[in-house]
Amino acid sequence: MNRIPEYERGFRDAAKEAVTLLHTQAFAAQDPVARKVLHTAALTVGNDLASWECRTAVRARARLDSDRYCVKEPVPLPID
Repeated sequence: MNRIPEYERGFRDAAKEAVTLLHTQAFAAQDPVARKVLHTAALTVGNDLASWECRTAVRARARLDSDRYCVKEPVPLPID
């Protein structure tokens, strides 16, 4: 098992929970348009999570505790 930093693992777990919640709400919805919107939102979250850019951004923000490298100061989030 590879070691994933705690921050990255928490980010991935939260995104997976969000996708699961969106699919659950979609299956419970009575309106077909609402179902499609919820499934599309879940797909978008999943695709964003799987993208290289998202993984790189999460790793840049993570404070790593492994022996490979350790960021001394937290990386500031970009402000839009």
